[in-house]
Amino acid sequence: MSEQSEAEVARHRALEDLTPALRHLTANLMRITRGAGHPYRLVEEMVACLRAMQEHRDAVGYGPSTEEIQAALNPDELEEDFTEEEMNRRYDSGTWDRERALVEIRRASLAMTAAMLVNQRLQISRAEMDMRSATDRLEEAHETLRKFHAARRAATPVQRPKKRSPGKRA
Repeated sequence: MSEQSEAEVARHRALEDLTPALRHLTANLMRITRGAGHPYRLVEEMVACLRAMQEHRDAVGYGPSTEEIQAALNPDELEEDFTEEEMNRRYDSGTWDRERALVEIRRASLAMTAAMLVNQRLQISRAEMDMRSATDRLEEAHETLRKFHAARRAATPVQRPKKRSPGKRA
């Protein structure tokens, strides 16, 4: 095995440890911010996160990159594979637009919360504008979805069960 591949294996292993540590810490901090979560777990989660970052540094000689940390904390990481037909239906029905609007709402919410925590008024205003824009897109997507499903229902004849004779039992 070459040095390069050993270093790459060590980096991947370190990232596999770092990703859940970062996700648990971040999720707990977010839940605590909204009034839930487990504050008593913070020290344990911070230590696990720092340990995983140090293991990464020990394995590769430097800490995780910005891109690696952002990928570890990306809630939209688990993209599904769809057939071309399914993708077309998702676009036509408004489902894709709805999902994208929800992503933008989540991002605006996170930006707004972060800005509020450190009293950054300009960033709060920007996040509010982003939220309004995303909620407008969500409403449009819902209207497209409503029309799409109404058209499908209108195109599909309703099958009614056959009436049974009063004297017959099933």
